[in-house]
Amino acid sequence: RCMRADGANGSAAVTAANSDDTALAGAMDSGDTMNVQLIEDAVIQARTGGTYKMRPIRVGKNMEEYFILFLDFRACRDLRRTAEWQNHALSIVQAGIGDDMIASGALGIWDNVIIKRSERIDRFTVDSGTNYYARNLLVGADAVVMGWAQTIDYNEEMFDYGREMGCAADEIRGLTK
Repeated sequence: RCMRADGANGSAAVTAANSDDTALAGAMDSGDTMNVQLIEDAVIQARTGGTYKMRPIRVGKNMEEYFILFLDFRACRDLRRTAEWQNHALSIVQAGIGDDMIASGALGIWDNVIIKRSERIDRFTVDSGTNYYARNLLVGADAVVMGWAQTIDYNEEMFDYGREMGCAADEIRGLTK
């Protein structure tokens, strides 16, 4: 599921037909910035929308439910400038999860969403670089990470004076939720 900002305090659904960079950028204007309403709409969609509901992660001593929102640096800047964020956002210490590794380094919490900055968010521009757009990411307990330390290494050898061939392939990778 995908959504985008639409106006000062709204959101709009994004379908496969209008999800390419040019279509997204054409549907947005300079007032479509990251705000708390967009976070709340994303949480509603994650908890209730569609066939596959997102499960939140459980964090802290009380195992409270949270989602994690990874934002581009410019989106973080826009969010911090909103009056709602300045007046009501919780710090991770106020929420009681300051010692949790998942929450460390977070910008803050809004509507049980831990907000973190990330330089790895996909950004794009379509108009000679004056306006930037970001594909920020809301994740929950079903998020998966896969990493490689070594890609596949394939080797063949002949044994027994060329009568028997042996082959080996090895790779170092990890997959975790």
